[in-house]
Amino acid sequence: MNQEKKPSYFRFAAMIATSTVVMFGLMYINTYEFSHVRWSETRLYMMFIMGAAMAVIMLNVSYG
Repeated sequence: MNQEKKPSYFRFAAMIATSTVVMFGLMYINTYEFSHVRWSETRLYMMFIMGAAMAVIMLNVSYG
């Protein structure tokens, strides 16, 4: 029997969310000293933009 895999949207959303949070943390690698780390709304916005772009690309590659 050949069972076709159904897409797991919960797993997909979890992968995107995890990757997005990791990208947010990676944006702080550019700081020279820990004392230079400050909250930045720009980094927050960029995190969501990168996560959304990654989701669109993954959906197009997987299901397109």
